[in-house]
Amino acid sequence: MSRSVVLTLLAAVLMLPVTACQRQDTVQVKQHSRDGLLGITDTNPNNPMSRTYRHYPDDLRVMKEAIVRRFPQVQDTRISLNGTKARVRLFVPAGMTAEERDRLRQEAAAVLAYEAPRYDADVEVTSK
Repeated sequence: MSRSVVLTLLAAVLMLPVTACQRQDTVQVKQHSRDGLLGITDTNPNNPMSRTYRHYPDDLRVMKEAIVRRFPQVQDTRISLNGTKARVRLFVPAGMTAEERDRLRQEAAAVLAYEAPRYDADVEVTSK
């Protein structure tokens, strides 16, 4: 036998114990939920079957209720949604100062970020 054949056989014999002794139980397999969609509702929050999904009318209702509940001085609210952008116009009495309107704008943006976190709210406060 040639020397290269002997070295190849020797290398193969030396590799056998290394490959045969690997642990086979290191992977834990998780079962998907039995939702009829192979677990897709667990991974996609925008799927209508998901518990966290809301439609635009529901989002508008939640946002308007948050403004009415938190800011009684707001006379009218107009909200338009476009994708993840929410344009919010709040109408307040003419007697409010610029500092009060700016503080109201910041607080309303914080409330909307908490109530509807998937929207980037652009809040504008206007005197009537």
